[in-house]
Amino acid sequence: MATEHWVLAVASVLLAAAFGYFYGATFFWRRLAAVATKEGRFEEAERAYRRALAISPRDARLWFWRGLTERRLGRFDDALESLRRAGEIDPNAEEAFAERADLFHERGELDEALRELSWIIESQPAPFNARLTRSSILIETGRFADAVEDCDWLIANGDENACAGAFNNRGVAKLALGRDDEAAVDFETAYLIDPSFLIAQAHCAGTWLRRGAPEKTLRLCDAVLNADAANGVAFRYRGLAKRALGDEAGATEDLRRAEELGA
Repeated sequence: MATEHWVLAVASVLLAAAFGYFYGATFFWRRLAAVATKEGRFEEAERAYRRALAISPRDARLWFWRGLTERRLGRFDDALESLRRAGEIDPNAEEAFAERADLFHERGELDEALRELSWIIESQPAPFNARLTRSSILIETGRFADAVEDCDWLIANGDENACAGAFNNRGVAKLALGRDDEAAVDFETAYLIDPSFLIAQAHCAGTWLRRGAPEKTLRLCDAVLNADAANGVAFRYRGLAKRALGDEAGATEDLRRAEELGA
């Protein structure tokens, strides 16, 4: 009987030691990685996450953080794989799919970005950010009617912040579809919901230009650029308004700035 108790005691000690090593070592490497990340030592952070994952390979959070670190190092393929592993281990890890979508978007792989966002939208109960981002990418790919549908859903179901973006994106999509009057209403509504939503004001200026009122476009773009001197959309519409008013030199400069800013 004494021998049996001794064996159980030894087994308990060994088991406790194993658990202590498992959690303690994982915590050590994870903490080391967090400190290295905070200090900008991303190579060291990635190595620490690798060591932690060697001990705890089924930890979705570790894979996610490793993916973020690899992205900061410019190792995009590795980052996509780490984020894929995070999503595979935890199918409810919305942030892993969102990060993959953002990475694909950054690389110009828009169909892949849309696929990741669609997964979030179909599986999560309140995918506001995913729908808003998808509407933006749908606009980039020329799928304006689909973008309007996403924005309609957000306006019907989203909170105030999501609605401001949805009204703006719906305005952009409707503008592309030739529904100028409806677009103007959407831009104005986005601005009323969030006065700091300067991109909405810039697009609203564009609707005035298309309505044949370049003076109003010019005034609104001036107001936008006073608040945001790097607003490429405002530069573009102001340049077109100046051209319509006969100021070719001013138009050329504004359109050059718009191109530099990617608008």
